[in-house]
Amino acid sequence: MIKVRKASRPDSKDIHKWRNDELTRKMSLTSDYIEWDDHVKWFESSLINDRRLLLICEESDSKDKCAFVKFEIQDNRALTSINLSPCKRGKGLAYECLKKAINFCRSNFPSILFFDAEIKKVNLASKQIFEKSGFNFTQELKEVLYYELTIKSEEFS
Repeated sequence: MIKVRKASRPDSKDIHKWRNDELTRKMSLTSDYIEWDDHVKWFESSLINDRRLLLICEESDSKDKCAFVKFEIQDNRALTSINLSPCKRGKGLAYECLKKAINFCRSNFPSILFFDAEIKKVNLASKQIFEKSGFNFTQELKEVLYYELTIKSEEFS
């Protein structure tokens, strides 16, 4: 079972490490290596940015961190991304992490009606998880797939 919480300063090193993982970089829209100092500046500013929500997903029993989910919020929309810990890949955790993170986001930002995702065409794992979570493909531009989840009720299920 997965538990979701807001990210905090002690999570910064894990998020930095996961972001610079070779496969993560290959699947990210921005594949550059992120230097530690740049990451710290971004992370610190993100923690106080009321239009950005950074979440950590943990396994309830072990408290092991398994994913980082980020929401960039603008009006009634949230651009959504997920990064699984490299050591937690292939364990079937991404779907539950994404679903619970969206619920967490909705409880903190009830005005959000649409969740968006931008996924590299080659990132088949993310494509599958977002589609399983109810996101609908809207368009493809320059090898990037665009998805949207429309919230129709008070609770995403």
